Amino acid sequence: MLSKTVFGLLCLTCVSAMIPSMFDVPLQHVNSRVSADQGKLVFLQAVWRHGDRAPEYQFPSDTNDWSDIGLGQLTVTGMEDHLTLGDKLRTRYINALGFVGSRYRYDEIYIRSTDVNRTLISALSNMIGFYSTNTANVDYPNATHWPRNFVPIPVHTEQRSTDYIGNVDRDCKRSGALRKLLKETEKYKKLESDNNEFFETVAKIANMSKVDLSNLWMISDDVFITQKYNKSLPDGFTDDVIEKIYDIADETDKALYGMGYGTYKGVDLSIEIPKVKGGPLLWSLIDHMQEKVSCIENKNDKNCHWLNPLKYHVYSAHDTTLSGLFSTFGFNQTDYNKKGLPDYASAFTIELWENDGNYTVTVLYWPPKDKENFQDITHLISGCEEICDLDTFVKRSEIYNTVNPEQLCNDDQFPPQDNSGSMASISVLLMFLAAFISLLN
Repeated sequence: MLSKTVFGLLCLTCVSAMIPSMFDVPLQHVNSRVSADQGKLVFLQAVWRHGDRAPEYQFPSDTNDWSDIGLGQLTVTGMEDHLTLGDKLRTRYINALGFVGSRYRYDEIYIRSTDVNRTLISALSNMIGFYSTNTANVDYPNATHWPRNFVPIPVHTEQRSTDYIGNVDRDCKRSGALRKLLKETEKYKKLESDNNEFFETVAKIANMSKVDLSNLWMISDDVFITQKYNKSLPDGFTDDVIEKIYDIADETDKALYGMGYGTYKGVDLSIEIPKVKGGPLLWSLIDHMQEKVSCIENKNDKNCHWLNPLKYHVYSAHDTTLSGLFSTFGFNQTDYNKKGLPDYASAFTIELWENDGNYTVTVLYWPPKDKENFQDITHLISGCEEICDLDTFVKRSEIYNTVNPEQLCNDDQFPPQDNSGSMASISVLLMFLAAFISLLN
């Protein structure tokens, strides 16, 4: 009994020591300067979620009219969300650091968006805030009907079915196989069975034939936006019912990204799910940084004509895109440090710094409702400390390397997991435990 108690206390202590607090990250003002020790910023990447939108789906008993906007479309509020974010990013990267030029240059910035209206328009709205100090007849036509200060910035996209970076819900055999395994786990089945009676109640309120973990998000999303816009909900959606819907949806979201799930039938869901959902984006970011370093060190390489002048690369995407990346960072929440999926206009930037030939990675989170601050979350990424050199960042990310995302997506076979590392860790812990118990005796 004593050995079990001591073992439990030791494990709890070890785990607590290894997980940094995600709620104590200080806010830093967008005008914050950097110390000379950090060196020179040489490359910047950003990933963000689109702004406020109308519901994507309405359950049958929801009679609210969204026809003036359109289901799933960006709202005026959503445009303003990204105008604000663009202004914040301009303050740091143009004004404070002087890294990106104040005027648009075609070879300094590249924006890629998923092929969805709300992400495309969010990117355009963001650029209006980012390049807000322009000159008529220089940057844009001095014409009566031309919007003041508006400079059209090209936004590139990829077909949804082949967008392995931004669209985590693409048709994918491997994702389907992982989802099947996930649904077979005792934890997932318990989450479903514990709430079957509640699902029947919600189905009646929503006038749906069936509600379960796979479609609860549709109700959760519709209810959230309906409440945000002070529209009416059908009778039966009490505060208690809504809170429970959100709680179950949050747990389902975590499951869908492998958070809190271990190995099942020889497949480590906590690695394989993030790998297929967030790995392509993570390694796109890494590839850009490695290629940038190579081009800095070999400026005359003919393959560097695009990367040499490029300073800022952007992905305009979705909450699911960010959650996929967060899962590869080792976070235990789908919204960085809290339950639920990332809010509208949530964003983070990945900065590549150079100092005397050494390259480090800094990851900043930009809270969507804070107009003046960001958070440095580099040290919260598994395997990183406050200063994370590029080699370390690459090494800790190897387990999520998809190499060829399309090929991986079409492969629904899983090789046996190599447990030698975890077994070695357990052996060391048991040796430490035995020594500790001998001291007690």
